Amino acid sequence: MIHDRKNSQLKWQIFLTLVLALCMAGWNYSTAVAAGITYYVNNTNVLCNDAGIGTLAAPFCTIGKGASVAVAGDTVRVLAGTYAETVNGTNSGSVGLPITYSAAPGVTVTGNGTATGNAFRMSGKSYIVVDGFTITGTVDYGIYTFGSNNITISNNHVSNSGTPLSGSTRAGIYINSTTNSMISGNTTDHNSSHGIMLTNGSNNNLVSNNVSFANAEQWQRNANGIQVNSATGTNNTILHNITYANEDTGLQFYTGATNNIVAGNLSYGNGDHGIDFNAAPNNIVVGNTVQGNVTSGINFEGVSAPGSGGATVMNNILVDNGLRLQVGGGTASGQPGNLRFDANSLTGNTLDYNLYYLNSGTVQITWGATDYTILTAFQGAVTGQETHGVQANPLLMAPASVAQRPSAAPFNVAVNAGNYHLTAGSPAIDSANANASNEPTLDIAGNARVDDPSTTDSGAGTRTYDDRGAYEFQLELPTVTTQAVTAIGTTTATGNGNITSLGVPNPTQHGVVWSTLANPTIADNKTTDGPVSVTGAFTSNITGLTAGALYHVRAYATNFVDTAYGADVTFSARTYIVTFNANGGTGSMSTQTSFSATALTANTFTRIGYTFSGWNTTVNGSGTAYANGAVYPFTADATLYAQWTI
Repeated sequence: MIHDRKNSQLKWQIFLTLVLALCMAGWNYSTAVAAGITYYVNNTNVLCNDAGIGTLAAPFCTIGKGASVAVAGDTVRVLAGTYAETVNGTNSGSVGLPITYSAAPGVTVTGNGTATGNAFRMSGKSYIVVDGFTITGTVDYGIYTFGSNNITISNNHVSNSGTPLSGSTRAGIYINSTTNSMISGNTTDHNSSHGIMLTNGSNNNLVSNNVSFANAEQWQRNANGIQVNSATGTNNTILHNITYANEDTGLQFYTGATNNIVAGNLSYGNGDHGIDFNAAPNNIVVGNTVQGNVTSGINFEGVSAPGSGGATVMNNILVDNGLRLQVGGGTASGQPGNLRFDANSLTGNTLDYNLYYLNSGTVQITWGATDYTILTAFQGAVTGQETHGVQANPLLMAPASVAQRPSAAPFNVAVNAGNYHLTAGSPAIDSANANASNEPTLDIAGNARVDDPSTTDSGAGTRTYDDRGAYEFQLELPTVTTQAVTAIGTTTATGNGNITSLGVPNPTQHGVVWSTLANPTIADNKTTDGPVSVTGAFTSNITGLTAGALYHVRAYATNFVDTAYGADVTFSARTYIVTFNANGGTGSMSTQTSFSATALTANTFTRIGYTFSGWNTTVNGSGTAYANGAVYPFTADATLYAQWTI
């Protein structure tokens, strides 16, 4: 299952995240507006021609042709088609004038089929944007950069790169010796190595809002969702990514990957760790949710001191990690527990405001050679760590089942997607430290931090209401519908509504609002029928109507967030109709309408040889009689019959 991260809200979040990160790096958005030629590519257009000039009417047939002529500020826009080529442009862009490769939905690039047959290959390039492509089945890495800078790789779907055989495995996106670049909003899955890899001096990059899952070498357990390694893999920001069901670890930092920020990510159901640091000291791990990984959820280790020490680990949620489940039974290899620091990684760490929970298993924290089954034991034994840590069920909405590792090749882990939003009453709500280093101001879904009125703030910092983990608990409006008004009288009626969702928190008031103007609000006439704790239909008494008047009515429900309304429904207050029947006479009379006692309309019927003597409620005159022009009560609809005498 692919997480749906390509909706409009997410794309706006990605845009804001990138702009914020760039501004923090001194980048001036006002200068980053490309101005140049747009070259069009469409190999499904019978008029396409690489000898042409790449117009919309007569586009190029290959992306490579566009790449060969594009210069700083130009855009190569691919409209449709599948392209078995490797795009390796001649030129670089410049500050504020990137070369942009942009794809319409469904455009696919498969590489040229050679050993270096990436879909996009950038070596020694700068200021290049690759956005919106489907890249699949490349022999080599799907997207490859080397010795480059200021590259943007965004909103692509990269899958099935390489072959799951020894010597032939390839990552989906491979960032080599590349700096000051952004890899954001991509989905990388079912590649034969890591989903995304940063290596060999790839520094100062932003990796954000990607989804990386089901990557596997298969013949050995090695593929991670996102991999950052080498002694110069520093100062990268790994923000708001989702990694799950990868063969090995969700997020891995290896052999000297230092001074990186790992914030607001979700890593679950992977075949080894959720987040792993191996000989990678001095990293910041804040506000992540890590659940159901086969071995220790967040792991710090190294063959010699300082190992992966010097870490800051705060505001994370760790649940059901390190159960070491194995397909078919037995115990998988590796370390148990939600959090682990090996003996070489114990120096210079800061641990606080993390939340731990196990539905089964026995190890919460491993510290050196000691396993702690309960948090309080760790707090008592390790001075100054986890002062504000909590061991409690975080009440995640619908987490995936805990991962099980195959005991032999192929090592693919079952793909099970989960929902990791917090639910009402979670101890993670309003309990984080907003001053934790690099605590994100937005959650993984792009939501701002919000104070839950039902929870007493127990957090710290500039905001005492940040939530622990990747998701911020969100207040929600109720959902209400309006049904037709019933029991309509001259001055009263019955309003009908249905609360289909309570929202968060529950409504404190509900009822109906009405007015002679459209879309009434609670500033108009309203009923107040009190708090609501269950969904369902309700009725409400409307009073004070003017008979015959047209009214607009809406159901409503109010909670801490605001007031929600149903659709506008109209009705007219009741009036009564008298119909006049000539009863053998001739002529015509209009019906008469009123809602109170009113003089009847004077008779205009005639009958030759007869004299009109009044009205009666029955044809034969046996009912109630009314004289011509008499006052009639108008309390019900009625027919009055003319009475005639000779």
